[in-house]
Amino acid sequence: MFKKAGVILALDASVTALAKCAVLFGCSLVLSGCLAGKPLIEGYVVDIKNSEALVTEYDPSAGALACNNAVWLGNTPKGIQVGQKVRVWSSAVAESYPAQASGERWVFLASKSFKGSALTEAEAVRRALDDRRARAVDGIPFVTDVQYDTGKQEWRIEFAGGPDGKLDVKPVLIRLEKQ
Repeated sequence: MFKKAGVILALDASVTALAKCAVLFGCSLVLSGCLAGKPLIEGYVVDIKNSEALVTEYDPSAGALACNNAVWLGNTPKGIQVGQKVRVWSSAVAESYPAQASGERWVFLASKSFKGSALTEAEAVRRALDDRRARAVDGIPFVTDVQYDTGKQEWRIEFAGGPDGKLDVKPVLIRLEKQ
């Protein structure tokens, strides 16, 4: 660990010189390092503005929203859409909430499809985010659960959000017309 002018720089010596990770504390930039290691975030794209995507990751073990992750990511790939589930790596993150970073590596996770549904998981989440009930969630929406009922031919997408760290879960049902 090195200290210079009140700033601490920690290097992870357990990886090769080319893949060393650093964390810089005490300023507005965190180097989260290692694009080959743990991703910065894995979650759903819940908004896109000005070529940036807001990705949220819900952790049910976190309790209140304080430990849930939300990041505005630049360097978005072409074709990115609200509702898609992604895994994103970045080497530098601006400390804010939501955080801000440049997506340096993007992986689009497979969207589930179900027999009887004309929608994929991503399309159902996108449609649910457009629903007025999802917009009624206070603050940033976190997708907490996505399910499809083949008998009822409906998607159930739950969102969480809330002021002051209170968890407020609101379900949105997307019913499909019989085909």
